[in-house]
Amino acid sequence: MALGYVHERGEAVVRSFSPQDPAAGFTAPHALATVGRFDIAAVAAFKGHVGVLWCHQKAQRLLFRARRDGDPLDQWGPEEEVASGENVANDHINLAADAEGDLWAVTKGQTGLKITFAQLTLRRRNAQGKWDKAIPLLSPPANGTRPVVVLDAEKPVAYVLYTNRVPKPNVICLRRVSLADGTVGEELKVLAADYDLNNATDTKGMVGEASGLMALAGPTVPKAGPARFRLLPLEELR
Repeated sequence: MALGYVHERGEAVVRSFSPQDPAAGFTAPHALATVGRFDIAAVAAFKGHVGVLWCHQKAQRLLFRARRDGDPLDQWGPEEEVASGENVANDHINLAADAEGDLWAVTKGQTGLKITFAQLTLRRRNAQGKWDKAIPLLSPPANGTRPVVVLDAEKPVAYVLYTNRVPKPNVICLRRVSLADGTVGEELKVLAADYDLNNATDTKGMVGEASGLMALAGPTVPKAGPARFRLLPLEELR
């Protein structure tokens, strides 16, 4: 088990926990890289490994390191460049893993008036450890933020939830992505209220026909209203 985050002093760090020695608690922070204090990290377990993805906004890079289960808790693999280039990195990222060992990351680029790149992108690290796919999800003038990715356990499909900031009040939307050919479906509005919604979340695991897809989001402004919840049948999304 691992917890990955960016420390306020400007480091991407990880703290690990061994179920075989629960009394020891989490290890001291282990620095993976130097970043900015407003960068962010995400962590996921995938087929015998744990991985940490982080952004470095000043350098405009997305980076990743992994550790094999059973290796010393402070022994991590080399730094992998997920993506780099102008405006590619912003502090909104999310990870999900499938049963075959592929790791999927949804990332957000910087925002601004002259952006020409895809603002939200779904990226794959294959089971051989290569970042080999980047699927554009949402391009300007659309304005999406706070994305999360959910994988279908029964079909090669991903579902990406995000805040759409163009309408007022802001709503939570979903796009279906075919992992076989990269086809991106139409935007679906799944949560709305008479106040801005933000920070969508899910069950943090793969979904199937029996489970459906859970979407939950809260108000952007505290006390503006209650959180909104919806359970989406997958047969309506596939």
